[in-house]
Amino acid sequence: MPTPLCSDVAASSAPPRPKVLVVDDSVVVRSLAERALTGAGYEVILAGDGDEALAQFAAHPNIVCMFCDVHMPNLDGMAVLERMGPRSTHVKCVMVTTEASPEIIARGRTLGASGWVVKPFTAAGLVALADRLVAAAAKGR
Repeated sequence: MPTPLCSDVAASSAPPRPKVLVVDDSVVVRSLAERALTGAGYEVILAGDGDEALAQFAAHPNIVCMFCDVHMPNLDGMAVLERMGPRSTHVKCVMVTTEASPEIIARGRTLGASGWVVKPFTAAGLVALADRLVAAAAKGR
């Protein structure tokens, strides 16, 4: 049996990177978010609409948090929260949009959203929010 290389040992003992799902119909927004979050050490999973988001949740049950656009074709962000049902309370869900009316924010919170980000956002702000959400999830909040 070959002796493992130092890099093999280090890689096998490294803790898993938290998984973050980014859902947005804009390729530019997904790309910017992916770059920022990957650079901060997150494993980023992408979806272009709500249907893809639900498929990614089925394929990756250990997603810790999600940044989800509100307005998308096929299935919008609010419908994603509705279809996630009780699971949305276990995954930290942040709605991302250009619109922040009190009615929409209240509806999102009722459906399980943990927060709200108004576009345009900064990479540093997105990473800081992901850090807080992942820390809260680890503490069971």
